[in-house]
Amino acid sequence: MTAVARSQVSVEPRNEGLYDAWSMAFSGHGDVARDLLRGILSREPDNTDALEAMAVLDMGIDLTPAGQAPRSRVPAARLEAVRLLLRTGDRVQDAVEEVERLLYDHPDDTDLLCLAGDVALDEERLSDALECFTAVLSRDPLNSDALLGRGAVLFRMDDLGIIGGDGRDDLLGAAAATYKVVLIRHPRLVQANQRMGILSRRRRRLNDAITYFRTALDIEPENVDVLVQLAHVLMISGNGEEAWEHLEAALALDPVQEDVLVNMGVHLQQQGDNEAALALWERALAINPSNICALQNVSDLRTYTPDHPEIERMRILAGRTDCKVESRWVLASALYNALNRAGETEEALSYLWEANRLRRTRESFSITKEREQHTAFKAPFASDHPLPVPTDYDATLQDGPRPIFIVGMPRSGSTLTEQILASHSQVTGIGEVTYLSTAIHSALLRAVQRRRGILTQDSVDLVRRLYRAQVAEMGVDTPVMVDKMLWNYRYVGVILAAFPEAKIIVMNRDPMAIGWSIWKLFFAESGPEYAYDLTEIGQTYRLYEDLMDFWRARFPGRLHDLFYESLTEHQEAETRTLLAYCDLPWEDACLRFHETKRSVYTASKVQVKTAMYKGSSEAWKTYADALRPLSDALAAPLPPLTGVLDYVLAMQEAANRGARGDFKGVRDIADRLLQRIGESQMARGISSRDEGLVPGAMPLPHSVGKDGMGGNHRPSLGKSCPVTGESMIPKIENGRGSGQ
Repeated sequence: MTAVARSQVSVEPRNEGLYDAWSMAFSGHGDVARDLLRGILSREPDNTDALEAMAVLDMGIDLTPAGQAPRSRVPAARLEAVRLLLRTGDRVQDAVEEVERLLYDHPDDTDLLCLAGDVALDEERLSDALECFTAVLSRDPLNSDALLGRGAVLFRMDDLGIIGGDGRDDLLGAAAATYKVVLIRHPRLVQANQRMGILSRRRRRLNDAITYFRTALDIEPENVDVLVQLAHVLMISGNGEEAWEHLEAALALDPVQEDVLVNMGVHLQQQGDNEAALALWERALAINPSNICALQNVSDLRTYTPDHPEIERMRILAGRTDCKVESRWVLASALYNALNRAGETEEALSYLWEANRLRRTRESFSITKEREQHTAFKAPFASDHPLPVPTDYDATLQDGPRPIFIVGMPRSGSTLTEQILASHSQVTGIGEVTYLSTAIHSALLRAVQRRRGILTQDSVDLVRRLYRAQVAEMGVDTPVMVDKMLWNYRYVGVILAAFPEAKIIVMNRDPMAIGWSIWKLFFAESGPEYAYDLTEIGQTYRLYEDLMDFWRARFPGRLHDLFYESLTEHQEAETRTLLAYCDLPWEDACLRFHETKRSVYTASKVQVKTAMYKGSSEAWKTYADALRPLSDALAAPLPPLTGVLDYVLAMQEAANRGARGDFKGVRDIADRLLQRIGESQMARGISSRDEGLVPGAMPLPHSVGKDGMGGNHRPSLGKSCPVTGESMIPKIENGRGSGQ
């Protein structure tokens, strides 16, 4: 057995078992490595290092040293000459021709193939680049240059929006696994840590992103790009003070760095200082009048006239044929803002349509799949049996800040509500954090491993423990905290099981106002997949409404419905009712929420820094004709259920009715299934039985989608070759995915 030096493997001291697993993998004993990893995960199902290690092994890479890879036979001077041509920018074609000449004589040279891949990537010939890096990795599976190149191809595919929906999750997972292989052998490689940080941010794994950026910064403390990227994630995570320190350090290193100025402006706007933010963005535009991010941010604050020179500048930029798609949708959104403020509503609306059309090309959305996932969220709670109570829960003790969860659709007033509550002396607002879904992911993984449902004592204990641990890292020093991650509406049942002491506030607003606000909003990060199509926004709202009706019926009296319009019309009365529900004493500061000094990182950052105002829910009426697809979707029936999830909810309902002696109801359900789905031994079996049905006895699917109870959180890398990527990446034609 070949030993492997500890210096070859990036392993934290606490993960001795992980070191042993990598030792087995590097010495050719992959099965033993997997057994060791399974042992770690059985004890620590949330161990990120072990999960990532298993993902790497699942890629099928042969980690054993296969002898020294062939050395390059091309003179180093000629390779460096090609690299110099690439760096000059205007000599790319010369570089291409030189690489082609060298490849004719040395078709198997790994250094040359890597260089050819870099050339193809520079020209965005992604299929050719991937082929070059694949050829290298087929000869030398641990070639760092080729792995970095392959990761860069996947990275660029995501930049271009080649793959959307679940395919994007697999794409980002494949890219992360590729960089992870590099970091196993080269844990201090700045580029790999930096890219893993960006990928983690895109996958909403903010804590991981911070860790990777910190590692890169520890290696290169004066890397301006990493300083800016770390600051950006810290701002999203709610750590504005540390973010500002990194931005100041970056500005000291590079006073004319546009990205630094743009991010500093964003930070100041989040603090409520719009004037100072605008000044910084104007400094960035003075350096580069075509800085798209600065133009977009300025368009949120500036008052324009129809002939303002910035509007014409943005029109020219948006019309350039070499402008990237992502830049075009940013510009189109900025033009909507500017023209709308200038009173040119018809032209403004045309740019808003274009912005959403372009953004929609990046996202993939299926309303049928969305409904199936909503059915899966309901399934573990279809029985009316009491919820399991966490083992360590004691109503007389407090093991951390008492949580208040604000849930609902985007643009429903959640940021305003959080700001009101965070103005109370006993409350801290922690913003939109993914702690709950991360905890549920881990609980689901353990449930899948043990072939059990999600709603078990073990799962509930794990969700509570993991969530509490992540909150503890934030250092919340008040007895109450507010988590306003809106999509937690999907997990209301889990919240009430894992946190019996929790309060849940459900935000309500005119659905037309919500839909219009979502559709016109510019999402700097990846927004909801449905946000760029009016019909899909309306359909998603109907699904949300249906799920919330289920939670209200299943847990009567446990949720507090807050209506945005009523809050703006009757501020004090609604605030008093809200505080009473949250078991908080009255404080006048909650009425002066706009004076509270805290960072706000959502799209409502401007509104919550001003006093309460009314009438915003009427703005959509100006565009009522254009919003007809939204109003039609809101009035239409829900899409039909299909597939196995139809069985899941129906079977739970049948079990409940059977336990109550309602055998006619059981037969009705079975007949409905037979009529809708056709022949089914499962349905016929229920139809023929009148007794013995036990609530909750029907098996739940082990994995039914993505996110939380919706499925396994690890990318489905399968057993495909990690270098060809054929099973996880669709064929690329001229840099575009065939599935677009």
